Amino acid sequence: MEGLNGLKELRKHRGLTQSELAEKIGIDENTIRRYENGTLFPARKRLLQLQDLLGCSFDELIVGVNPPSPPAPAGGMETTE
Repeated sequence: MEGLNGLKELRKHRGLTQSELAEKIGIDENTIRRYENGTLFPARKRLLQLQDLLGCSFDELIVGVNPPSPPAPAGGMETTE
């Protein structure tokens, strides 16, 4: 299972520990840890709380603030006629 790839980065950018973030949204610190490492995916309610608290989009939570670029196609550019 994929974790919230952007959560850790966003949390740290806001200067929050896992414990502080968990307290602010009313859950256990271990739950934040599990969100970050991908062993648990939050319910919609928690996603909305995280977005609001961290001031980010859904995509930023899931993919990260600066997602990696997709790999270039093998064999160079494809041409069309």
